[in-house]
Amino acid sequence: MPFSTSMTRLPWTRAESLFVSCDEPEAVVSKLTILCNPEYPGTSSGNSESASGHRAGRTRDFGAAAASEQVHAAADTLCLHRDSLQERANMSRTVVVGASSGLGRCIGVGLAQRGGQVALLARRRDRIESAAAEAGQGAVAVECDVTDEGSCRSAFDQAADALGGIDNIIYTPAISPLVRMVDTGADTWRRIFDTNVIGASLATAAAIPYLTASAGKAVYLSSDAGTYGPPWPGLGAYGVSKAALERLVEAWRVEHPDIGFTCLIVGECAGGEGDAATGMNAGWDLDLAMKAYPLWVSGGCMPGKLMPVEDLIEVVQTILQTNASTSMPVVVARGAPARAAAFSESN
Repeated sequence: MPFSTSMTRLPWTRAESLFVSCDEPEAVVSKLTILCNPEYPGTSSGNSESASGHRAGRTRDFGAAAASEQVHAAADTLCLHRDSLQERANMSRTVVVGASSGLGRCIGVGLAQRGGQVALLARRRDRIESAAAEAGQGAVAVECDVTDEGSCRSAFDQAADALGGIDNIIYTPAISPLVRMVDTGADTWRRIFDTNVIGASLATAAAIPYLTASAGKAVYLSSDAGTYGPPWPGLGAYGVSKAALERLVEAWRVEHPDIGFTCLIVGECAGGEGDAATGMNAGWDLDLAMKAYPLWVSGGCMPGKLMPVEDLIEVVQTILQTNASTSMPVVVARGAPARAAAFSESN
């Protein structure tokens, strides 16, 4: 999308505001040339009266030369500004990790359908190929196991080759077993952390050379079961892993300040349909879930409303399109409260 300034004030022209569009650099030069001309009504050199005609002529010549330099410098600046904003807006070479199902699939397919170039990474080859077909020609499927360092590096190299580089990474995989803390054994802890934390770090390490080259963005889906909200009974190990993920992102940010690291805390979003539906509750013990649900509600874990997945995709896209100089360390996107107003309207 071409960038245009609705009202750009040029301090070395007359007092009115000048409306310029960087879509047409020649028009910019023409407009600025007219306004910067020493003979243009309203400019200081055009209105000043010199005691000597010779000096006035020299002043006008000097003013014209200086104005000409200002014209072209300003036009170059405006158009370079346009180009840089367009480049950021078109920074769409995105790798979505965990894109075979759930929110990761929704985000990957959604970004591709909005015009982005997206590499969809996941273990299940058949599902990511299905997601790529749904996303359209802007998407490619790459097999990747985030618990395997070699697989991560190979997958990111393949993605970079396919996209011509990498501007963004979005890490979405998560394992969320419903289990009481007392019943959470070592194998369960390792399985959760292998995907939710260690996998995020392995994927980041594989992406760092490409993100450094593009001054790109890295977004990690966290949860309101982490540090943002109260602990969820039955999801304690999952919440601990999300808290660890948030600290992990901070550690990466400190060592790579040239990359925009964002923790996107997501809550109460059901995803899409079919494979795009969230798989957070897959394999849950229904009896334990029935016992936990009232505790989640009474404990303030669940605000009451579901966030549309389209809004989540828009939030992600907004993060990716921000200026590299803008820091967005934490973004929260969740369902709105369903409770009644704190104070009733008085007549």
